[in-house]
Amino acid sequence: TPTPTPSPDAVVAPSGGTHTTIAAAYAATSCGDLIWVRDGTYNITDVINLSKTCTLGNEITIQNYPSESPKIVCTDPAAGGGADRVEMNGQYNVWDGIEVTGCWDGVKIYNSNNKVLNSKIHNNMYTGIVVVPLNGVVGGIELAGNTIEVNGYVESGSCTVGVATSCTGYSGLSQKNVQQIYLSNTTCNNIDGVTIRENTIRNYGGRAVQMNGTQGGDGPTCQDDGIKNVTIEDNVISGGSWGISAFYGISGIQILNNQMTLNSWPTTNDSDHTFFGFWQLANSEVKGNTLVSSSSSMRPVFFFDSVSGCPENDINLNEWRLNTTDWMWNESTRNDFNTQVTSV
Repeated sequence: TPTPTPSPDAVVAPSGGTHTTIAAAYAATSCGDLIWVRDGTYNITDVINLSKTCTLGNEITIQNYPSESPKIVCTDPAAGGGADRVEMNGQYNVWDGIEVTGCWDGVKIYNSNNKVLNSKIHNNMYTGIVVVPLNGVVGGIELAGNTIEVNGYVESGSCTVGVATSCTGYSGLSQKNVQQIYLSNTTCNNIDGVTIRENTIRNYGGRAVQMNGTQGGDGPTCQDDGIKNVTIEDNVISGGSWGISAFYGISGIQILNNQMTLNSWPTTNDSDHTFFGFWQLANSEVKGNTLVSSSSSMRPVFFFDSVSGCPENDINLNEWRLNTTDWMWNESTRNDFNTQVTSV
């Protein structure tokens, strides 16, 4: 097969490339280099550690060979205490177009200015993509064009293509706590600047996107605005138990123009279901979203306080196609969403 242009600095392939593993190719390359990964299944038993710190315009890019679909498989997700995954400890690394499955997490991002693009991330034991600020504020993260699904569930039969009723959860897990994308400020180092756009997120038992700023609630108390300046835009979300949640210390969030269709979901230990769950959300917009459900148990929104609804948040111009009028305001359940949500 002729090599397309631009030509890569390294080629990972089962045979005939410059390296047989991504880890070896990454170790041999420098900032600004392009690594292409050819078709094949690459079994790993350890973390793929993207630890190099580069600069804007001089990124290291690990990308699928054009028109090919390489696949990373962790043969034992719990091996090594659960370290198996793609891990971003450096800066200005790009993971583009490479499938990740069967790992502890799919991709874990500890540092700023990293991207996960155009990749299928599925059937990992815990989170699909998780962002945790390990040594300081993390920002400049882009998660775009990915298909993220059935994380928390074992890959078997048709569960690989997301048939909700055919999925078996990993043993011993609380599936409602397995998120497809998770922004977690459990370290209190803060997250400032994440773009989540044009992803397909589907068939899951927890949340499509969860943000945990850990200001109050059950976690440690961090400073205000533990997570801020996050844009969640133009995603297609379906077949999940919850849509998007924001849990304390969250501000400056833009949830725009997403399409959510939540009619059914894999088996989960969630006792309730909603498109949005907000705890002390501030200075944010939820606009232009289309929210569709034929299920009478899928509630439009849970406000777990009176702060999240007004006045600093603009939750407006959304299209609701629902089979219930139940919702929550200030942690009290109501059944008058269609007629009273604006006045309340």
